[in-house]
Amino acid sequence: MVYTRYMNVQIESLTEKTKYEARDLVVKADIGPSLRVIKFFNKSLRQQHNNIFLAMVDDHIVGIIGWYIDDGHWAGKSLGKLFPYGNDIYWVSYFAVIEEYRGKGIGKILMEKLFGEMKKKHAKVLWVYTRKARGFYEKMGFQFVTRTHIESCDHDFLKYEIGG
Repeated sequence: MVYTRYMNVQIESLTEKTKYEARDLVVKADIGPSLRVIKFFNKSLRQQHNNIFLAMVDDHIVGIIGWYIDDGHWAGKSLGKLFPYGNDIYWVSYFAVIEEYRGKGIGKILMEKLFGEMKKKHAKVLWVYTRKARGFYEKMGFQFVTRTHIESCDHDFLKYEIGG
C-alpha cells in the first residue's frame, strides 16, 4: 500500500479479473484502440510478463502503466536511425490516470514503480511516445528526443536514462 496525501493507493499487477476494467480505462483515456489494448493485455497475461501495473483505490482501477520491448518492427519505422535497438531498451505502454484522480500523486507512484522494475531488469533506457503528456514525462526526468508523425497524428518521443 502506498499513501499519497489524499488517499491509500494499492499497486497490483494486471490479472484476468482486472483486464477489462483496465482496458476501459485505457480506451476512455484515448491512448490506444480497444482491440490493440486487449491483444496486448492478453499477450501479457499469457506470457506472464507481469508488465502492467494498476493503481487501485477502494478496489477500483484509477491508473495504469506498463512496459514492453520493441524489436524495431513498430517504433523503428517511426524513429528510423534514432531507434534504440537492443535487449535492454524498454518502452512505456498504456500510462493513464483517471481524470478525477489526476494531480494526486498517482501518476508519480506508477512511474516510480516502473522505474523500479526497469532497474531490476538492468534496463539502460526507458522510452516513451506521447501525444498529450510530454510535460509530465519531462517532470519525471525524461528528455525530449524528437517529434514524428505516426498513426495519423504527431507524437513526442522521450527517453529516460536508468541509473545504476
